[in-house]
Amino acid sequence: SVLNVSHQGVILSGLSYTPAQKGSEEKITLTGKATTRESLQQYVSTLSSLSSGKGAEVPISTYAKESDIPFTITLTGPLAL
Repeated sequence: SVLNVSHQGVILSGLSYTPAQKGSEEKITLTGKATTRESLQQYVSTLSSLSSGKGAEVPISTYAKESDIPFTITLTGPLAL
């Protein structure tokens, strides 16, 4: 489902999955570059709907740039994959 999320203005360059283990939830980490803050915000908002856990977390410093924004997004479960 993560890869099926509309990501106009966002280029993904990496994806890692960590399954849930005793004492920790499952986690997906996405890395890439967004053309604008708005495209990144839209992508993060849509990704947040996939998680019934903590949603999509992005360091606030990611939004410091206005364009060509490198990002790391972490989705923490349980995830609705």
